[in-house]
Amino acid sequence: MSDYFEPTSPVDDAMERAIAVQKKYETLLLAVPGVIGVGVGNIHIEDRDEDEIGVIVMVDPAAKPITGEAAQAVANLPGQLDGVAVQIQEIGPFTAL
Repeated sequence: MSDYFEPTSPVDDAMERAIAVQKKYETLLLAVPGVIGVGVGNIHIEDRDEDEIGVIVMVDPAAKPITGEAAQAVANLPGQLDGVAVQIQEIGPFTAL
């Protein structure tokens, strides 16, 4: 038995759940025109005025102009996936370091 015990917290559980959802749906989300990234982080839920950990879908209109069918595809993204909140965020271009 280990002398080290690391308790889990609701934040840890929410993060694990959000990461699992991200991994499950990342390929499908990245196939949506206009979507350039998918991540996990703290998001604000406007209608409940609360923050929670969820899936962030990143869109860069300058990189892939979002018009017509692409705009409709982004607009049709769900607000939740498997019970985890999803938020669309417009961002500028980014590069991996």
